[in-house]
Amino acid sequence: MKNNKLTSDQLRALVQYASNKLGVTPEQLSKTIEGEQAQQLASQISQADMSKFQALVGDKDKLDKMLKSPKAQQIIEELLGK
Repeated sequence: MKNNKLTSDQLRALVQYASNKLGVTPEQLSKTIEGEQAQQLASQISQADMSKFQALVGDKDKLDKMLKSPKAQQIIEELLGK
């Protein structure tokens, strides 16, 4: 069985990626999710983008590939202050 648990770096990169797509800050996105307002957030995402997002997070190999891309690595480094 595959381990689908994200590392903290992967989760931060995913939040950054999603926040960029939604046009909000990572902090706003985290607050919305933590505040159980995910439905409000989801209503701002087109059905096509939601399908793409679900496919991405549902496939660990695709997610790993995206997170290892140069752009994702740059975002992770910026988030971690490296």
